[in-house]
Amino acid sequence: MRHSAQKSYQYPVLRTNSEDYINESFAAEIDVEFNAVSVNISIKYILSSEEIKREIFNRKASYISVITCKDTFYSHSIRSNHKSDSIEINAGDLRGNVEIQSFVIAEKNVVIKSQNLNADYNMFQSAILNESNDQFNQFTYDKGDMLALTDSYLFAIDREYFKPLQSCIDIDDDPELKGGDWRIDTSENHLKIVVSKEMKQIWSSLSQQEAGKAALFNSLYFTAISYAIQVLRAEPDIVNSNKWAEVITAKINNLGINIEEEDYRVTTKLLNEPLLSLNNITYEY
Repeated sequence: MRHSAQKSYQYPVLRTNSEDYINESFAAEIDVEFNAVSVNISIKYILSSEEIKREIFNRKASYISVITCKDTFYSHSIRSNHKSDSIEINAGDLRGNVEIQSFVIAEKNVVIKSQNLNADYNMFQSAILNESNDQFNQFTYDKGDMLALTDSYLFAIDREYFKPLQSCIDIDDDPELKGGDWRIDTSENHLKIVVSKEMKQIWSSLSQQEAGKAALFNSLYFTAISYAIQVLRAEPDIVNSNKWAEVITAKINNLGINIEEEDYRVTTKLLNEPLLSLNNITYEY
């Protein structure tokens, strides 16, 4: 069930950019959290029309949200008479772009009386009732008719969001760099740490052992991600063109992190408190 707010209907539908209802609105506030196992979607319905809300309360109409994913052919609807609802979906059922659209649908024949109903529909209804001299703010909906419609809400599910953050970071060497000199390149799809040949050899050695990985997390990776956070703040549109920015942003949203926190605090949460990994290192004196 996909509907456009621009489509013409034979009955008044409360939606954006339409004058079927005057000074009324309907929207859905949607929150999505996901991990490797499940996708949790919370929906809060924001409806201004007291007349339509009354019919929902009386169970003569319902909120319905339809969740679809073209890549996996997944489609599911949830129906509610409450102001909010939620659903948990298996992460394997969603991939790529996911769309959510919400409606108010008549469960029975419903009469809506509202001063905010467009006068064009009032006259149309009066003509049907042979009461052409009597204009009134009323319309009768049949069972199954749509009373209200939200704009579509889109989000994306990418398997890379579930991988460790370092999966979107590449290590490369530059012969122009010497000794411990290195730099961070944010211009490509993956975040790139560019080091000297000497440092590349050290990195290769350290990445083969747990103690070495902990050292890398708390040095190169920590610094690179902290710098990436600064870039994201300064250039938020970079998320649309660079995969590393998309992945980091998705992880920040998924973990409920405030990107306006200090860089080191955001990075600490993204890397799951990497300093604690040093506790597992055995030192020999």
